[in-house]
Amino acid sequence: MSYNNNNGKNSKTGNYDNSNGAQTAYRQDDKAVLDKKRTPLKDVEAPLRDQVVSKLTKKVREMGLGQTVVRDWATANAQRAEWLDKQETYLRDWDEFVESSSDGPFAGSSTLHLPMVFTICKAVHARFQQALLGIDPYFSIKSRTEAYVERTQGIMMLMQYTLKDWINNYSGVESVVDTWLWDWVTTGCGLLKCGWETEYESYVDVVNAPKRSMEHIPNEDGSTTTRPTLKYVEEEVTVTKMVANCPTARLVRPEDLAIIGGMGDPNQADKIIHRDWLTASKLWTLADQKVFDEDCVREVIKSGDNPVSGSLASNIKQMRAENAGIVTLDTEIDLDKYEILEGYYKVDVDGNGINSNIVLWVHSKTGEVLRATYLRRMNKSGKRPFIKIDFYKRADQTYGMGLVEILHPLAVEMDAMHNMRIDFGTLSVMPIGFYRPTSSIEPAKIRLEPGVLIPVDNPSTDIVFPTMGNRVSFGYQEEQALQTMVERLTGMNDLSLG
Repeated sequence: MSYNNNNGKNSKTGNYDNSNGAQTAYRQDDKAVLDKKRTPLKDVEAPLRDQVVSKLTKKVREMGLGQTVVRDWATANAQRAEWLDKQETYLRDWDEFVESSSDGPFAGSSTLHLPMVFTICKAVHARFQQALLGIDPYFSIKSRTEAYVERTQGIMMLMQYTLKDWINNYSGVESVVDTWLWDWVTTGCGLLKCGWETEYESYVDVVNAPKRSMEHIPNEDGSTTTRPTLKYVEEEVTVTKMVANCPTARLVRPEDLAIIGGMGDPNQADKIIHRDWLTASKLWTLADQKVFDEDCVREVIKSGDNPVSGSLASNIKQMRAENAGIVTLDTEIDLDKYEILEGYYKVDVDGNGINSNIVLWVHSKTGEVLRATYLRRMNKSGKRPFIKIDFYKRADQTYGMGLVEILHPLAVEMDAMHNMRIDFGTLSVMPIGFYRPTSSIEPAKIRLEPGVLIPVDNPSTDIVFPTMGNRVSFGYQEEQALQTMVERLTGMNDLSLG
C-alpha cells in the first residue's frame, strides 16, 4: 500500500488526507480507469456461443427493453409489497437472532421470546439435510438400457467429484444446499441458480525467459568462430491466470428474484428478473471476455456505484444484517458494487409474432443493456437456470408457505402466555400491601427487604398484605394446548424427535 501527502484530496479518488498527521486507508476509485487507456486481459475470450449477440442486442436497444426491465422490476416489487412486509414481520418476530423486547406492563415484567419456531425449523431442516447429504454417494445412477450399464460407474464418480469438490470454485455444494433447505423450511421458498463460472486474475510475475545471443569462440589460428547460444534470464511479465472454471450453484434470496406470471414456475413464467451486484473488476473481466459490451460497462461505472441499502426490497436484507450484529449493508471499506438486473423474457424480437426466449443484462440506474443473447445459446434445453421448491404450495400463487408463517400466530400466543404466567408468579411471590394514609408511614412507595422494620401506629389495621392467589394454572393448560396444535400442525413431537 502506498501513500502520498496531498492535503485536501478525496480518499474516494485513491489519494490521502494527511492534514491531521494521520494516514487514511486506500479507497479504490473505479472511475480512474476510464480516464486512461486500459489494457484488457489477453487470451480470455469466451466461446462464441457465450459472447454478446450483436444483432439481438441492437434490436433489444431499439425496442427499449433496457428501460422495460427496470420498470418491470419496480412494478413487480410494488405488486408483492404486502408479501415483503409479511416477510419482514416474520423475520422480526421469529428470527434466531431476535432480541427480547424491553417493553412490558410494569418494570421487571417478563419479555422472553421462546424459540419454539426456531426449534421446529431446525429439526425439519436437519432431517432433510440428512436425507440429501447424509448418504455417500449423494445419489445412485441406474442405466435405462443394458448398453449403458458400463458407463454408470464413471458417471457416478464424475457427479460425486463435481458436487463434492469441483462445484463453486472447489468448495462443494454442501454449504449452498444447507442454506437452500433453510430458506425452504423457514420462508417457504428455496431458490437456486445454476450456471458456469470463469474467473481470471492478472498479476506481474518473474519467469525464466529464453534469450538468444551470438557467442564468439577464438580458434588456434587466431580466427574466431561465431555460433548462436540460448540463455535463460529472469524477466517480469504480466500473467493472466484462470482462477475459476467450474459449475456453480448459488443461493438466491426471494427478494432478489421477481417471477412474473407462470404461477411461480420459473420455466413457465412470462418474465423473470434476477438482481445481482457486481464489482467493477467483474464487469471489466466480462467485457474482456466479450460477454458484456465494453462501452456499456464504461457507462455503468461512470454513473457511480449502487448501494445495497436503500434499493428496492432491501429492508429484509437490512433486518437480517442488524439481527446478526451488522450495522449497515454498505461500508466505506467495501468495494463499489453495481446493481445489474438479469432479465429472462419471452419477446417477439423478429417481428413474426412468435416469442423468443431471450436473456438480457441491464444496469438498474442507467438502463444500459450490457448483453443480450438467446436462452437456448446458454442452455440447449431452453430451461432457465433457476431451481425453485416450495414448502407448502399455494395454488396458483408465486410463493409457498413456510413453517415460520404457519407457526407465527401460535408463536406469538405462546410468548404471551408464557410471559403472562411468569408475571403472575412474580405478583404472587412479591409482597404488595396497602396502608392507611393517616398512619405514620410517609406517603411513598416502600421497597420491602429482609431485616427492615417500618414504624406504624397500628400494624394490624394500618397495613394489609392482600393474597393474590394462584393464577398460573390456566397458563399451563393454554401452553399445553398450543403445543398440541404445533405438534399436529408440523408432525414434530417428542416421539418423532426421539
